[in-house]
Amino acid sequence: MVEDWVAENIDSEIKYTGSGQEIHVNCPVCGDSRYRLYINLNKGLVHCHNCKFSGSIVHLIQWVEGTSYTKAMMKFSTIKGNLSMPDKVDESIEHQLFLSGDLRKGLTKRAIPLPDEYRKISGSNNIVAVRARKYLKKRMITSSMIEQYDMGFCASGEYANRIILPIKEEGELRFWVARAIGNTARLKEKSPSNEEYQISKSEVIFNIDRAASQYHAAVISEGIFDALAWGGIGVSLLGKELYDEQMNILLDYRELLSDGLYIAIDWDARQQATEMAEKLSSYFDVKIVNIPKKYDDPNKFRQTHRYKDMLKLLEEAEPYGEFSSVRRRFT
Repeated sequence: MVEDWVAENIDSEIKYTGSGQEIHVNCPVCGDSRYRLYINLNKGLVHCHNCKFSGSIVHLIQWVEGTSYTKAMMKFSTIKGNLSMPDKVDESIEHQLFLSGDLRKGLTKRAIPLPDEYRKISGSNNIVAVRARKYLKKRMITSSMIEQYDMGFCASGEYANRIILPIKEEGELRFWVARAIGNTARLKEKSPSNEEYQISKSEVIFNIDRAASQYHAAVISEGIFDALAWGGIGVSLLGKELYDEQMNILLDYRELLSDGLYIAIDWDARQQATEMAEKLSSYFDVKIVNIPKKYDDPNKFRQTHRYKDMLKLLEEAEPYGEFSSVRRRFT
């Protein structure tokens, strides 16, 4: 059976989806240890939501055993049980994709390190840290949030006089953003340069692990401060668009996000919100949060309202579906 081969050849516990039709394990291709390699036991297909390794179980056997496609197909025939032979994807393309040295290099993606000048805001008496705390307080960011999310600052260097906002997933640094203190800087936000093989902002979602594990739901916003306006349930896309890798991240947490997703991006991005809802509604219960136009975004609303008013916006969010008014207006 396929599960027996996986247990014998992949150093990972096997986890089953609720239906039992899929298993997920740690990926032997990229070494990810978050059970992101999914194996569909009905269709004979595999996909890693971290490194994008994708194809049939035959291709997985080919990679793990370091053998040819033909020999991998022969092995599959002995373990397939009642599973039909998967459709044979173009062998030459798959061979180039999965066995090339370029792919192996691409799988070594790593987060761009925090600046050398980065220091934590909590506990610091540096004048920049003092200014940062004062600015964050105006944005309704509490001392506990500053500490919980390891917010820092740079007093010198390329990111001088900026707040550093690390984006971590399960404790591992994935990306970071440098936010100007105040509104006088030419660039309000400055992202680190995206060097070859390194993670970009389109491949991360701020706070998704906490929101999913603690609340079993997430409120999707644009910026990090907007996300934090919702408390621990808020997540940030770092922009108006939902990119494919971010979609994959949400799908990774699908089982934990059993109470659904709320879309609460800025008022001027209603079209993008609708497109996002349409895409997500195939997999999640989705609701659209109405941020009043005069406030534009969640953080501005939070600056003049109590937290219970934020929760009321969630309670009043409109389910997105075939008969929703949002869908009729913008699709």
